[in-house]
Amino acid sequence: MTASSVGEGHLVVDVGAGNGAITRRLLETGARVRAIELHPGRAERLRSRFGARVRVIEADLECWHWPTQPYYVVANPPFGMLAALLRRITAPGSGLVQAHLVVPAHFAARCMHGVSYLRSPYTVGVVCHLPPHAFTPTATTRTVVICVRRRRRG
Repeated sequence: MTASSVGEGHLVVDVGAGNGAITRRLLETGARVRAIELHPGRAERLRSRFGARVRVIEADLECWHWPTQPYYVVANPPFGMLAALLRRITAPGSGLVQAHLVVPAHFAARCMHGVSYLRSPYTVGVVCHLPPHAFTPTATTRTVVICVRRRRRG
């Protein structure tokens, strides 16, 4: 998780936490993790797997109130909710410091070339390309990790 700049004590949100693969790695950094998972069965498995170390929020992205204090997002969210997610985490009053998101390459290209889902003062860039075999089952879509970060003042 060093590439995500997440560390000890940081508040981090894992959107669409699923079975907790990213959540587990975030905990290893010493971060305070909020795992958002809509599916009741997966949310219960997350609670069983991590106990009190993770706050599992069983909610829809549109219903959850995002933190106003500084927070990070590290997630492989459902691709169908990416535009809504970017709008929510970059909304006025958001405490987002930085987000690392797994997204389809074509979505990343749209973000960087005119179709903006981001609100100012945020920027987006591709951090790395992920090989198809990085996923189970093997990905059929070209996939990248993007970094959304607040522009520095000055």
